[in-house]
This record gives sequence, C-alpha cells and structure tokens, in this order.
Amino acid sequence: MQETHERVYSVILQEIKIRLADGRLCAGCRLPPERECAEYFQVSRSAVREALRALELTGIVHCMQGEGTYLADNISECLIEPFDLMFLLIGQNPEYLQQIRFALEPETTRLAAIKRSDESIECLFRLCTLMEGCREEKIFIDMDQQFHMVIAEEAKNPFILSILTAVFRLLESHTRRFNRWRHIQERNVVYRYHRRIAEAIAGQREKDAGNFISIHIQMMDI
Repeated sequence: MQETHERVYSVILQEIKIRLADGRLCAGCRLPPERECAEYFQVSRSAVREALRALELTGIVHCMQGEGTYLADNISECLIEPFDLMFLLIGQNPEYLQQIRFALEPETTRLAAIKRSDESIECLFRLCTLMEGCREEKIFIDMDQQFHMVIAEEAKNPFILSILTAVFRLLESHTRRFNRWRHIQERNVVYRYHRRIAEAIAGQREKDAGNFISIHIQMMDI
C-alpha cells in the first residue's frame, strides 16, 4: 500500500465498516493492536497511530492509554465534533440549529409519546416541577436541556438521538452566550409548554405532543 496518512485512515475506516457489517466488530469492541494493524495493512505503526488519532477526533474510536483502542460505544456523541466544526465553518448562525430542531423534534416527541416509559414520564414531570419558578438561569438552562434530551432518548432512534445531542450541545453554548431567558416571565412560558408537552406524552397523545413542541420551538428566540 502507498503509505500516506490519508490513505491509511481511509483503508482502516473502510475495514472497520466491513467488520461492523459482517458482525466481527460491534460498538465498544477493542480494535486489534497497532502492530497487528500495521502488519495487516502493510504500513508502519506510526501511520496506523496517526490514522487512529484522526478517527478518535471524529468520535469513531477512543484510545485508552495502556489498554488499546475501542470503537465508540456512546453512539449519541459521535456527531458532536463534526457538527461543531461544521457550525464554525458556516458562520455560527444559531438559526440553522433551530431549523434542525423544528424539522426533527415534533416527530421525535410524537415517537416519545408512543414509546414512553414510566421512568421517562416521572423524569419529565420532575424536571417540570424543578423548573417552575426557578430563578437561577444556569440551572434553568441545564434542566431545559435535560427535558429535551429525555424526549430524544425516549424516541429510541439512535440517528435522531445523535443529531439532537450534537444540536443541543451547540445550542447550550449559544443559550449562555446570548443570555437567553433572563426574565422569570420568559422562563414561566417555557415551563408551561414543557408541562403541556409532558402531559401529552404521558397520555400518549402523540399529535398534541408534536404540536406543543412545534409551538414551543417557534417561541424560542436565540
């Protein structure tokens, strides 16, 4: 093989995909040692090491000192770094993030209403109670993020969860940057819609749940 870091990276990534597809690898699996990879691909260990570092930056693998390299097992966080870089490249316009939310969250919330568990319902209502009258902006923002993450997780779709996890992570920094929800009245409006959304999910009223979160997102002004 012609040994360039880009070439080694592409070949190793393709091999990982092949082995995932045929079941020889799975999320969280330990990859072969650098020496074995170097022999298999007929390249130097340094080229393998650089390729693995590049894969680690994308969130596909994580390297543990003295233990080896493992495929990501927390799939929901795989898109955080790529989304972060993309967001910087396109000019950091938060409206793009809100448009993604408006495209995905109504259906996500509808799915959550269909698939919801008693534990998720309890968590949503507990967050609603904590948010009511909350005067600490940082705590309020954190609980808002948790509320939406519970819904995303309850939809039980790993693709949706990965995308929304990356979007929420970016929104979190912009929420703080623009000092959103400075006034308690604004937070109360958010709280009331959270309560309606939670009640609709609890009652498995998927259409209402999707409609309420659509209105809620439209009201958000970053």
